[in-house]
Amino acid sequence: MPAGDDRMRVWNCTTEAYQLWDLVPDGRGHYHMVTRRDGRCLAGYAQGPSGWATWLSICDPSFSNVDQLWYVDPATQSGPARIANLFGRVLEPDRGWNGAHESPVVTSDNQGLPTQKWTLKNIR
Repeated sequence: MPAGDDRMRVWNCTTEAYQLWDLVPDGRGHYHMVTRRDGRCLAGYAQGPSGWATWLSICDPSFSNVDQLWYVDPATQSGPARIANLFGRVLEPDRGWNGAHESPVVTSDNQGLPTQKWTLKNIR
């Protein structure tokens, strides 16, 4: 991710720190998604319209900022899974970019599409 650009984008996988995320549970079934690059959280306007952008922001330690809370559904599966906000919108590369390198990651209405599922890997 280029310096100064806090919007989330799809990148070719290199396992650099900006591509690695830790799921930090809130104890109620939600997670903060924290980048290993600088410890900020993935955020997206939870009640915004479909197609709303996502970005990085300072993590709310009280877990009360709904824009930073995500479900990983189901969190225990090894295959692709949806990542959804508290209002059911899921993370997806912007369809206008056709999944191309550097596509913005947005929140979309959940339609169960393959583009709305993400593969999580345990990298230490």
